[in-house]
Amino acid sequence: MIEAFFNYQFVRYAVIAGFFAAILAGIIGVTINEKKMGIMAGGIAHASYGGIGLAFLINIEPFIGALVFAVITALSVGHIKNSMTGMKDILISMFWSVGMALGVIFIALKPGYPPNITSYLFGNILAVTTTDLIFIGAVAIVILLFTVAFFQEIKAHLFDRELLVIKQRNIHLQEQLTMLFTAFAVVALSRVVGIILVIALVSIPAATSGLFTKNLKNRMIFSSVFTFVSMLIGLTISYYSDLPSGASIVVFSFIAYLISRVVKSHLLKKA
Repeated sequence: MIEAFFNYQFVRYAVIAGFFAAILAGIIGVTINEKKMGIMAGGIAHASYGGIGLAFLINIEPFIGALVFAVITALSVGHIKNSMTGMKDILISMFWSVGMALGVIFIALKPGYPPNITSYLFGNILAVTTTDLIFIGAVAIVILLFTVAFFQEIKAHLFDRELLVIKQRNIHLQEQLTMLFTAFAVVALSRVVGIILVIALVSIPAATSGLFTKNLKNRMIFSSVFTFVSMLIGLTISYYSDLPSGASIVVFSFIAYLISRVVKSHLLKKA
């Protein structure tokens, strides 16, 4: 049965996409959780919907439009919040709502029948195309290589910014790179679980890994593993039960988080 399952190309594509998505969720998810940027990631994802609508209107690849809007949102919010304290939540809310509104308007302006955008909102890993796979894989590899090469700087950026000041590192540049990578990762992950659910994919596995280790590298690795397992199980549930794949992945990852909390609590009581 398992062999027959993998005979289909779309299933193989889904597993490969899940592998790359797990790398992204592991690295970016832990970073976002540590910097308390969960709502910002959600805002970037929802703002990217405006780019998807514009892409449909002018007949280009939807992920290109989504990426442009996501990058503009991430860099704009990152720049403004550094110069205007206390504005972060307001800015995120504005970009969140305006991005969604622009998406609705652009799609309404599209001549003929409106396109089916359900997979962009809620994801469908079984519908991943070759273009999607190349994009997700490229983003995952670039972010993974950057993280490995500059891991100590990333760790200091998250936990010891004074050390970066002493070493005369450009903290503003690191902030911008974090926002930029978050934008790319969010767009890539939204192709798997959708704009609506992407915030769950980057936060739940990262929170689960945090229950078992406080070591940053281990948290990223464990989070990637948890994400990939959730992808495989959610994909299997979706395939055999005809349920939405993005929702299945997120619900299973949440169940895994709850079970992990119970197990950890039980072990602590025994200790």
